[in-house]
Amino acid sequence: MLYQLNTPEKPYTFEASSFTAACVVATLLGGGFYSLWQGGKQVMPAFMFGGAEKWYQWTFGKNFQDVVQEVSLDEIAQIYLTLLVSCWMGANFRFKKFLARSVSTFG
Repeated sequence: MLYQLNTPEKPYTFEASSFTAACVVATLLGGGFYSLWQGGKQVMPAFMFGGAEKWYQWTFGKNFQDVVQEVSLDEIAQIYLTLLVSCWMGANFRFKKFLARSVSTFG
């Protein structure tokens, strides 16, 4: 299933095998500052002011640490890698555009 991780900078799309895996990755990666969306609807809020434990208890019937244990470490690593490459490619593209503008301005 495809999910969108909304960060303060920009959204990133990734694939996860389950809603549980997507939520765990969003929480671990964002430290509470990222929300999770699917199909244009928010499926997990950002937890900037706390509330993650209550949300996990209400949504999954268990605390965050127990939910994390249900997700494969390999899947978490794969999603992290996908997001890291996506982020790097975006930064690389922006740097090349900046460099091209700088060269044309000063060159």
